[in-house]
Amino acid sequence: MSQGKLNVLHIHLSDTGSWPMEIDMYPEFTKDASYRNETYTRQEIRDLVQFAKERGVKILPEIDMPGHSPAHFDAPEITAQYGPIVQCTTVEYNTPEYCFEPPAGQWNISNPNVTTILLNVLTQLSEDFSTAPHLHIGADEVNTNCSAVGTAYEHSTYDEKKNFTKYSVQAFLENILTNITDNLGMKVAMWQDSIAVYDVEIDEPEDVLIQIWSYHDAQGPVLKKYCQEGSQMIQSATRYYYLDCGDENPFLSPPNFCTTFESWKTIYLQDIITASPGMPEECDNSFTGASVQLWSEKINKNTMMAKLFPRALALAERLWSNPTIPASNDGEEWIPAQMRLRLVNDFNLMNKCLEVAPMQPEFCLKNPAICDEFALTHGPRSNLHSVSSLE
Repeated sequence: MSQGKLNVLHIHLSDTGSWPMEIDMYPEFTKDASYRNETYTRQEIRDLVQFAKERGVKILPEIDMPGHSPAHFDAPEITAQYGPIVQCTTVEYNTPEYCFEPPAGQWNISNPNVTTILLNVLTQLSEDFSTAPHLHIGADEVNTNCSAVGTAYEHSTYDEKKNFTKYSVQAFLENILTNITDNLGMKVAMWQDSIAVYDVEIDEPEDVLIQIWSYHDAQGPVLKKYCQEGSQMIQSATRYYYLDCGDENPFLSPPNFCTTFESWKTIYLQDIITASPGMPEECDNSFTGASVQLWSEKINKNTMMAKLFPRALALAERLWSNPTIPASNDGEEWIPAQMRLRLVNDFNLMNKCLEVAPMQPEFCLKNPAICDEFALTHGPRSNLHSVSSLE
């Protein structure tokens, strides 16, 4: 990351499928909620933070809430001590009506113990992730039907469930937000759903970072409001910056939002402000950066590096240089970028035996001048006629 000018690592620490970190106050949480004992101890997290700090990288930890909660937290020993802290986790709820993908599970925010538990977890994270610029609390994709399970609204109409979900999630998130800023003295990051779907009121907008992933025009007024009041934003538009896309979502028919694979060139040529078309112009100066996301549903240690690089490098190159891209995108800008990125990706990272995706044929690693000259004459569409002179 440091070689490629990537300076923040955003870790989505937990989801319905796993809770991989040890929490001192809740040692039972990792018993059944992690894979093959793949857990982080507190010391391992602190070592990672220090390792990253020495290389100029900050780590942004995320505990998503109230959606995307660990399904295994319905274990009898947990329920006996704290009451039901998760909802709709039994097998009959693994349907599209109750979850975005299996396993189903959300924090049961009607149980007051849940707020206490999450604040204790966030307190530990604030201590261990000492360089974190924010604490990320997620706040996206809360399933309406799941939210109503076990409540007085379970058998209500969908609209009644929707209103219940909206206002209960709003109150819950505002409580969490206030506790983080007032009691932990930290800033907060949230996905855009928090303000655009659940109407979370932010008292100190400058203390909150909004992460954009799926913008549509109806969200414009509320985003405009917080941009004007001082909130900063991170661009993570699915269209360009979800690097796990391209191999198809395992649960959706094509085409869908994750069908397209975007090349490093597309990412480099895309201005982050226009990556979400229609965003209010008042937000143009609110973007403090952008991030590429690599969700792990279909990623493992054998495929991760090739999914990340060189495309993550291309985003960093774009953000730090922010070139003026010609409307034709005909090669004047991506060719020099390719020359620079190749030094990091195809020489440095590949020489470290990292399984990154190569940017050029192996011939070009040994003969870069020939390949660069070919690209300079062949790349711009206006010069296609000159190819014959190089054959």
